[in-house]
Parts: sequence; C-alpha cells; structure tokens
Amino acid sequence: MKQYLLGLVTILLLLYACGNRQSGNCATFESNGINYEIVDAEAHSVAVGRTTHASGAITIPSTVKYKGKQYAVVAIADSAFASCKHLTSLVIPPSMTEIGDSAFAGCLSLSSIDIPNSISKIGDKAFLRCRNLKSISLSESLTSIGKGVFYDCRNMTHIAIPSSVVSIGAQAFARCESLESIHIPQSITYIGDFAFFRCGSLKTFIIPRGVTRINTGVFSECTMLKFVEIHDDVEYIGDSAFSDCQELPRIAIPENINEIGECSFYGCHSLKEVEINASLTVIPRAAFYNCRSLETINLPKSLTAINRSAFFGCTGLTMICIPENVAYIGENVFENCENLKSVEIPSSLTTLPERTFYNCYHLEEIINHSPIPQRVMDHIFHAVATSTRIYVPKGSVSAYQTATGWKRFSEIHEIPG
Repeated sequence: MKQYLLGLVTILLLLYACGNRQSGNCATFESNGINYEIVDAEAHSVAVGRTTHASGAITIPSTVKYKGKQYAVVAIADSAFASCKHLTSLVIPPSMTEIGDSAFAGCLSLSSIDIPNSISKIGDKAFLRCRNLKSISLSESLTSIGKGVFYDCRNMTHIAIPSSVVSIGAQAFARCESLESIHIPQSITYIGDFAFFRCGSLKTFIIPRGVTRINTGVFSECTMLKFVEIHDDVEYIGDSAFSDCQELPRIAIPENINEIGECSFYGCHSLKEVEINASLTVIPRAAFYNCRSLETINLPKSLTAINRSAFFGCTGLTMICIPENVAYIGENVFENCENLKSVEIPSSLTTLPERTFYNCYHLEEIINHSPIPQRVMDHIFHAVATSTRIYVPKGSVSAYQTATGWKRFSEIHEIPG
C-alpha cells in the first residue's frame, strides 16, 4: 500500500510540474520534417527539438504554426541534429538566439552553416566532429566559445573570432588538423586547456594582451607552429603547453612569467634557442625533453631547482652553466645530451643524482665550484671518458681524487686563476 501511494504521489507531482512549467512547454510537435519543443507557451516560442533523420539542405523558419498559433523559433535544443550524418547545410533564422550543447555533434556531411548575429550562445560540443565543415562565420553577439565546440572539425581551414568573444573553452578547436589561420581578437582574456591541441596546420599565433595564462596543452602537437608571440603580461605557461611543436625554432619567456609547467616544450625538435627573461625558480620535469636542436639556453640566476629529465636528449646542447643558487637537480637531467662538452656546477649542489650525465660521451670538462666533492649516485658518468678534465676549487684536488665517483677521472685540476 505504501509503495502504491508513493508511486501515485510521484505521478501527480510530475503532472503538476509539467502543467506549470511555463504554461505548457512539455508539448512537442513536428512540422515539415523538423521536430519542435514549446519553450514558452505564453510568449509563443519554440526550440528545434531532437530531429534524428534530417538530411540534405535544411532551412529553419523564423516562425512555425501549431494548433492555429504562430510560434517564434528561438533556439536549437541540445543534441537536436546530433549524428544526422547526411545533413549537408543549414540556414538559421534571425529569430534564433541560442544553439544548444552537441546540437550538430557528429554531422559528418555538414559543410556549411549560416549563423546570424542574433545568436548569443553556442553550447559545448555544438559542432563536435563535423568533419566536412570547412569554414564558418560566427555571430558578433557571441561572448564565449564553449568547450569542444569545434573539436575534430578536421577540414576547417580558417575561422575569424569576433571581437565580442572574451573566452575560448577547453578543446574548442582541438584536432582541427587543417586549421591554417585563426583571427584572435584582443578582447580574449581566457584560453582553455588543449584549446588548439593537434591543430597540425597552424603556423603562427599571437597571444592576446588580455590573456595572462597559457594553460595546459593549449598548443600541444601543433606540429607546424613556427612562430608564437608571448607578451609581457603572461604569468604562466602550463603543462605540455607547447609539447611536440616540432617546427618551433625559438621561444622567448617574458620576465613576468613565474612558472612553466612540466613537459612545457617536450619534443620541440626544432627549438634552437630559448631566451628566459623571467625570474623562474624551477625548471620542471621534462620541460625541454628531446629538444634535440637546442643549442643555447640562459638559465636565470633566480633558479633553485632543475627537475627530472629537464634536458634529457638535448643532443644539440654543447654547454650548460648551472646557476649558483641551484640546490637540487633531478635524475636524468642531462642524460643523452651526446654533444655536451662543458658543464659548470655550482657550490650550492651537494648531490648529483642518478644518470645526471649518462651517455654524455663528448663531455670534455666539468668546472665544479664545490670545495667538497658532491655525493655521486649510480651511473651518473656512464660513457663519460675518464680523461674528461675536472676543475675544482683551490685546495680540493686531493679530496676529489679519493672521492667516490670522482676518483675515476685522471685529469683533476684547480680552477685557473
């Protein structure tokens, strides 16, 4: 009996809610092959509802008639045309103000769509995997581009973002592999994680003045990116922000940047020069991993730590000077830096961890400013010649000649001068 009464109460509550939700917006109907939902019966407005078999070219009308009344078409509901694989083009009326989440997701044949300036909101993933969409004109009433809106629109070649837009959501243009150019207005203040991930045809990008953070993976795997301008107000570069940007030749890190993330320039094979103007305290894990063209990098005096694998596989690096304040370096920091010839180690370092100079077999000299030999961990000097010259402070030669890890070298001398 109790279950029966509970069920009856639930049904009555649902009927009451439906009857009171903006005076009847539970009603749905079909007109000319398009389904509609009444969103406000009193205002006579409807949204395009779930229409599963839409195909070819479709024009959505400004108004539609239902039970003798005219209704304004004001929105496209969430997932309205999702997975309509044979929909090729769509015309949206100027009466419309909103496109819902995933509205056209998976419309594989959609090649063109006209978005009027009346549209003020485009929902997350609205055009996800519209793989035949080559270009689109955005409404000048938009204030944001949501998460994954154009994700995997792999044939889109260019897009202009209107000056009304202030934010670009996470993965908004991710996997737009043909995107060659994008107009970014100065109104933009936020770019989300992985916003341009794997935009493999993008060549240049200028960070807008209002953006102060380059977030996680924003340009990761933009394999053709050759130029990026980072202005002086940027304070943060996130994890993997430029990882695998294989054509990027140079990067300048402005003075206001206080942190760069792990793997931030991982696999940037063409990166030759890094100019660090910032007062960084840490070079994070794998920050320049396999940047095999890297020839010069100026490490700032503010640096206190270089984390694991920071310069692993930087085969173009010939010289490195570790600043005096660095008290910690992680494992594998310079492993496989095959052409490294000269290293300068500060007195602030007391331990050299495992595989620090592993396979640095062209190393010719180490200038070590510590009067007390550092503790040396396993395999640190693997493949480093015993004839490598070691220069140490005055009066420290004998200590190094008997110290574990250091005594293997035959050429230990005082630092000249």
